[in-house]
This record gives sequence, C-alpha cells and structure tokens, in this order.
Amino acid sequence: MIERTFLTIEEAIERVGNRHMLCELIEFHGLRVYARFQSQRSENQVDDNGFMEDSLMASGSHGLAKWSFHPDRKKPHLEPWESDSFYYLTGWFRLLLAPSLALAEGHTVHECPARSYNSDGTPLGQFFVKKDIGTDEARIMRPELEEFHKAGNPPNEDEKPLSTRERASLLCIIGALTGHAGIDLTQPHKAAAVIANMLPGDVKLSARTIGEHLKAVSEAMDSRKS
Repeated sequence: MIERTFLTIEEAIERVGNRHMLCELIEFHGLRVYARFQSQRSENQVDDNGFMEDSLMASGSHGLAKWSFHPDRKKPHLEPWESDSFYYLTGWFRLLLAPSLALAEGHTVHECPARSYNSDGTPLGQFFVKKDIGTDEARIMRPELEEFHKAGNPPNEDEKPLSTRERASLLCIIGALTGHAGIDLTQPHKAAAVIANMLPGDVKLSARTIGEHLKAVSEAMDSRKS
C-alpha cells in the first residue's frame, strides 16, 4: 500500500503519542511543518540578516516549492519594503518555527510567514504571506516524522509485531463485536465515526485510522470461514 507523503497535525499527534511530544520534535529536534500555497501572492521577501534586505529578487524552486518574482519596473531601485515588487508562491513551503509551534498547539496563524531559499537550496529568509493557516491546512512529512520519532524511541527488543494469524484473529474479534453492536462494516468510514464517538474522552484515535482497520475486517473473517 502506498502511504501518503504528508500527515495532518492530528495524524502526527496520533503517531507520536501526544501534542506535547510533537511540539518537542518541532522546537528542539527540527521537525518541519509545511503549508501548501497555490499562486499565493507574497508582497516581499526579507533575508534573515536583520537588515530588511531582499537579496533573492528572482524566480526559483526548492524541493516541492517554487516561486516567481515580479519586479517593480517603475521603481526598481527602492528598498524591498518600499517597492511594489512581489512573488507568487506555489507548492509546499516550510513554515518558520513560531508559526509551526502555534499550529502544533492547535492555533490558527494569521499572515503566516514561509521559509525562502537561495538558489543552492540553503535557507535565506522568509516570504510574508497574507493568508491565515489553520491546523487543518498544516502538514508534516511522514518520512521526516518517522525518522525523528524512531531516533527518540529505539525499538524495544521485547516487543514483537503481530503475526498475520494474530492480526486476523483480532480483526475477527472486532467484526464479531461490531456485528453484535449493530454497526454496519460495509461502510467502514461511517462505522469508524460511530466507534470514534464511543471512545472515552481521554482516548485519542482518529476516525480515519479506525476506518482503515475496519476495511480489513471482512477479508479477515472470510479467511477463517470453513
């Protein structure tokens, strides 16, 4: 099965265990948060050197992100904050630390700044984007999250993955319990929403995750029929 490249904030929290751990990975271990822009206008780009300079002033791309530069041809020699030059951003842009943490904590970020890059791919500064980014729009790359999480959580030699037979047994048990409860598994995502609402308030498990497991129940039960 092909896994998605990006995870939502809630999916990332579920994978690492809790919101505090996700914030730790972002703040102290460099885990990146991304947002997708589609021809989003940025009025300017400012270098990280603290002098309000724009040494980029060119179109370019980096990773999954690209930008086009539109110079102010009428007043080309003004400082960046005085010029009418602008950029259009398209693709997945890395967000700066402060907005990344705010999103991980469940807040919306107003006029979210995004990381800009030199032509060689090294970080340069930030694009100022007049767009609000909510937690439903922020994303974390699954391979990066798994790499950071594994580094801080070495595998326990005493823990063994479920065998195919054990997994099928558990899925059959789930099938029997859901059938007894009158939950229709022919529509796994609707059934997942029902089960998610049955969970205690302190148990965090998304309906999406439940639904993916429920999809396998029918096949598991068929495999055990005599």
